[in-house]
Amino acid sequence: MIMMMNIARASFFQRLAQWGMKRQVAGPDSRAFHRMDDSMIEISDVVTQALKNNEPIVALESTIITHGMPYPANLETALKVEATVKAKGAVPATIGIINGRVHVGLTADQLELLASLKEPCLKTSRRDLPYVLSQKLNGGTTVSGTMLVAAKVGIPIFVTGGIGGVHRGAEETFDISADLTELGRTPVAVVSSGVKSILDIGKTLEYLETQGVCVATLGPRSDFPAFFTPSSGFQAPYRLDTTSDAARLVQHCLAFNTGSGLLIAVPIPESSQADGEAIERAIRSALTLADQQKIRGRDVTPFVLSQVNLLTSGASLTANMALIEHNAAVGAAIAVDLARLRGSSGKSGISTGQSCQTPPPPSQSPDDCPTVVIGGSIVDLVAAVEEDSIQMDASTHRGSISRSYGGVGRNLADGLSRLARRSPLFVSVVGDDESGRELIRHNPLMESRGIIRLASASTASYTVVLDNKGDCQFGIGDLKIHDRLTVDKVRRYEEDIAKCRLLIMDGNMELPTMEYILDVCRSARVPVWYEPTDVNKASKPLKLVGCRSAIAYTSPNLSELKKMVDFIQPGLPDIRDVNLSQTIEEIQEPLAKSCIPLLDTMQCIMITLGKLGMMIVRRGTKTDKLPLAPWQHQSYEEITATYYSAPAVDRIVSVSGAGDCLAAGFITGILNGWDQDNCAVFGVQAAACSLRHSPAVPAALSNLKSS
Repeated sequence: MIMMMNIARASFFQRLAQWGMKRQVAGPDSRAFHRMDDSMIEISDVVTQALKNNEPIVALESTIITHGMPYPANLETALKVEATVKAKGAVPATIGIINGRVHVGLTADQLELLASLKEPCLKTSRRDLPYVLSQKLNGGTTVSGTMLVAAKVGIPIFVTGGIGGVHRGAEETFDISADLTELGRTPVAVVSSGVKSILDIGKTLEYLETQGVCVATLGPRSDFPAFFTPSSGFQAPYRLDTTSDAARLVQHCLAFNTGSGLLIAVPIPESSQADGEAIERAIRSALTLADQQKIRGRDVTPFVLSQVNLLTSGASLTANMALIEHNAAVGAAIAVDLARLRGSSGKSGISTGQSCQTPPPPSQSPDDCPTVVIGGSIVDLVAAVEEDSIQMDASTHRGSISRSYGGVGRNLADGLSRLARRSPLFVSVVGDDESGRELIRHNPLMESRGIIRLASASTASYTVVLDNKGDCQFGIGDLKIHDRLTVDKVRRYEEDIAKCRLLIMDGNMELPTMEYILDVCRSARVPVWYEPTDVNKASKPLKLVGCRSAIAYTSPNLSELKKMVDFIQPGLPDIRDVNLSQTIEEIQEPLAKSCIPLLDTMQCIMITLGKLGMMIVRRGTKTDKLPLAPWQHQSYEEITATYYSAPAVDRIVSVSGAGDCLAAGFITGILNGWDQDNCAVFGVQAAACSLRHSPAVPAALSNLKSS
């Protein structure tokens, strides 16, 4: 079957060659960018100024406005996409045609005109431009039309939803999008969610190779995305880790003057994925209907997308809007990085009205800022039930409700600022709302210049229900903002990260952000302390190659440890049956043995065991120095496990912050150069202090003396 498919595909491309469909290569005298006649094009003042100052600019198409979505969703999406680009520090340049004149940088009124379709508007690719201009018509530029205009005015980055490609059944119809040949002859980087899933993705990738187009995915996997879903079943030739990598690729493509463009494929965010199988079934039904109604050529795509939206009850439209906004954010970040590589004096990536955070001041020395903490900030509502049992029957329980401030990263930064001699730099995101402002004001000791306030988001919140013993029964979290702790935000503090003695990272961020942090720390020889946050996030960094030479410490609870061990060595019997109802004598040996596979990656594991206390399992003995920067992974032959009992507390008020305070106390000892036993004793004291108070990190923590 595979041989038959390969033969059919080879035959298809041989037939293309026979039909004369060969790549057009720019001649030696061609120029990457040149301007059209002034009578044919009008560039807005904002875009003109950005071009003059070499500021980051992102070109945007207008077909999605005129033919891709119904009104008013099309206008709403266009405005959101432009706002997203601005928020990332780049200038949006939506390209369209009005009354036979190309406009680069449409105004709000012009967007409304094209979106409402009050006047006829043609879908305009490269081939259609002469006719639309000569007849003084309105037009929505496709990928190929937008690329052509962007190249002529000097905009190297173009963002879209998905590009066109080789249509299904093209062996008979030869229906191939002009987007592919445009990528082969126009030096513009196209950022998209791959190829529209209504197309033949395998043939499209082969045709792009024939055209000499460099194709790369941006993210942790090499899977080539299929528009609505993150994987098409095909692999991209190359993979990029960060937007900086993408910017370097664009820079070298333009500098070498290959004469062709490149495609940067960005998978749709997991939180916005529609049901891929359902959409695929809808696509097949829509294609069948298009064939029955004899819909052909450029009318197929808008017809199919409209039918798919109808068949999926709007799920595909929601996913479409989300992925375009996501692509805009990624494309803008690439444009900012590219401008920086070119020595731009343009924007810093912060736009007034979108973020209240100002650019950081010059970095502190390692002695002034020995640690950097990167992670989540959460406003906690703690509901403590006073009755003996909690009934899920709509009844009202007696108790108390208090508000405090949490988030693993914030707790660790808060605890360190109260325990250590110097405050860490805390990097996080909150909403530009009262909760966010209160969270920042809560502890004036914290170095809060790294807390970024986002006008378009709400501060994360978490409600926890405690029984009358202080144990957590369940919680509800609104933590969506954590996904916006992205690489571009963390990159602002790269110099601080590279100069610190220890970096602490929690699990409240996406994999690309983790990978960027680990890469910086590995290069700067800064050890990382990873706090798993919860069982579903425990093994996240273990998926990354960079964790092996960057993570020195981790602090899981038993459930999180099981998840991490199972990821490294599935089915390990030593830990499978361990539970906290057993005695420490029963679990100590199997826990120690279970950690051995993890110690190939890390050097020191702090296992928090609730009422049983904690264990430190590490490479080396407890008298060996605990690592700080400059650090490299050390493979001590000896592995030791040390148990420390839980603190004695007369009355436990809340257990919600005990683990974080334990870690903060232990880390304080590391920074002070103490041996393991003294670090552990101080950590236990900090945990006991937390247990006696309702806030996760109580102000009383400042009364503990670290030196």
